[in-house]
Amino acid sequence: MVPTGWPSAEWSLGFGSWFNNFFYSGAENYKPKDLATIKCPYTEYFIFSLIKSMQISSFLAAFIRPAYNHYLHSKIKPKDRTNNTDKIVTAALRRMQGRMLIGGMFASPLLFATSIYYNNYTREKLVNRCYEIRRDADILSYDRTTLAFGAIGWYWKRIQGAVDGINLALLYAVFHHHISKKYLNPITPDVLTLLGREKYETVEDAEFGSQKLFQFIKKKLEERAGKNQKTEKEE
Repeated sequence: MVPTGWPSAEWSLGFGSWFNNFFYSGAENYKPKDLATIKCPYTEYFIFSLIKSMQISSFLAAFIRPAYNHYLHSKIKPKDRTNNTDKIVTAALRRMQGRMLIGGMFASPLLFATSIYYNNYTREKLVNRCYEIRRDADILSYDRTTLAFGAIGWYWKRIQGAVDGINLALLYAVFHHHISKKYLNPITPDVLTLLGREKYETVEDAEFGSQKLFQFIKKKLEERAGKNQKTEKEE
C-alpha cells in the first residue's frame, strides 16, 4: 500500500513509499508497513548509488584541492603573477571540483553494478538491503542533507556551489551522528520516530504482521510437523 501523500498512487509506479519516506510527503499517514513496502528495489538502490557517488566524488575533490592548488601556484612564475592570479587559480580549482562531481555522477551506474555483483544481490536480498537503508536514520539524514545543501549550492554557484553544499552535508552528518541526534532536534528526523511508531526489523516481519506473530506461526507449524512425523512412525 502506498501511503497518502505526494506522489499519488496513480503515477508513482510503486515508488511512492520511498518518496514519502525520503521527503516526508504524507508523513502523518505513514505506517511501518509502508516503510517495508519496496516495489522497485533496483531503481531505489540505483538512486542510493547515485547519491553515494556524488558524496564520494565531492569529498575526493575537496581532499585533492590543496595539492592541486599548490601545483597550480607552482606553475606560475613570480614575474607572471598579477592581482587576478588568485582568482584565476580559485576558478580553476572550482572547475576541477565540478568536473569530479559530474564524473562521479556518470560513474554511479558502475558503482551500482559493481555493488550488485560483489554482494551477489538477488531481488529478495536487494529488497532487504533497501529496507536496511530506509531504516537507517543516519544514512537518510546524510542523503537528505546532501540533496538539500547540494541544491542550495547549485542555486548559489551552480556546479561548484553544489560541491561545497555536498561537503557541508558531510560535516552536518558528522555533527548529527555525534551531537544532534543525541542532544538536539535533528533537522532531518526519521519519519516513524517522529510519529512515535516502531519499525519492523525485516521485510519478512512486515509481511507477517510482526516478528512475534511470525515466530508464533513458525513454532506452531514445526510442532504440527513433529506430531505428524511421530504419528507416521507409530503407524
